[in-house]
Amino acid sequence: PVNIESTADSFVLTLFAAGLSKEKIQLSVQGEVLTIAYPGTMPAADSSRYTHQEFQDLGFERTFQLNGKVLAERINASYADGILTVTLPKDPAATPPAQTIAVG
Repeated sequence: PVNIESTADSFVLTLFAAGLSKEKIQLSVQGEVLTIAYPGTMPAADSSRYTHQEFQDLGFERTFQLNGKVLAERINASYADGILTVTLPKDPAATPPAQTIAVG
């Protein structure tokens, strides 16, 4: 699950990622797409040792469109307490100023 928050100067992605190895989390930007990936590990070939199994260390990949609104070279990320936080600074040039529209 991911939450996306818009602040005055950035977008903040908060991704629930409990139990992941920080060193294996992969973030990349290609064009206008941010990718967050985790390779996981392959499930054991012999799962007969489990009498009940509800989770496996499977990988994932999520992509997010940046749409020209983010300064990609300034993206940063941190991982603490099972939460991955990715901060995407907004490009001020891509955000037009607010306007007041008269009702006629």
